[in-house]
Amino acid sequence: MEDFGASNFHLHEVNSIWRNVLHLGTQQKVPKHFSWYGQADTFSFIDQGCVRLECISPSGRQRIAFFMGSGCLFRDISMFSEEINFASTLITTEESTVYHFPRSLIFDNKFICEHPELMSNLLFSLSKKGGVFFALLAEASEQVPDEVVCRYIETLAKKHNSNIFSPNISQVDLALNLGMHRSTVCRVIKSLRTAGILGTFSRHQLEILDREKLQKYCIRHPQKRGS
Repeated sequence: MEDFGASNFHLHEVNSIWRNVLHLGTQQKVPKHFSWYGQADTFSFIDQGCVRLECISPSGRQRIAFFMGSGCLFRDISMFSEEINFASTLITTEESTVYHFPRSLIFDNKFICEHPELMSNLLFSLSKKGGVFFALLAEASEQVPDEVVCRYIETLAKKHNSNIFSPNISQVDLALNLGMHRSTVCRVIKSLRTAGILGTFSRHQLEILDREKLQKYCIRHPQKRGS
């Protein structure tokens, strides 16, 4: 699945090799919207399901960082960071089955020697997550509100493969997801309606009137936009 923006980044089966050692972990079946907060003394593996990472900066800005599906480790970054300058929350987006491993496992020399392929895989996935965080920083430093909103709406349209669909997200939710103020999102939506790009936008229906123009607004070249 191709998405616009780091906030829609998905990881899937990047740590599938860890299924070989699930017997060393403790299984937990959790419902949708189950949450884990902050530091942990375990790291975890998603056997089935999906987890999203939400971050809150010191200034109180909140946004979704990315999603991790089946075959992915999570809570692994905190294993190497005693202090973090943001609060993070991990939330299941569907009913999930996860396995929890003790923190001591990845510092056990015997385990490391017996499973070098797991350590290599862990390093690989940590580097991918680091790349996402870098992209988030770059995106935040130069984001133009209307472009960010348009990219998110285009992502939803691609997901539903339609110009009229139920987004299951309100404008307030959209502001939270994008880390923007509610009034900013409302202003952008209003301008998109005025430009003839959007019609109705509610939790139950989102109507795109001009998909081609919406896609042009997703590009970071404001000087090329039509009036």
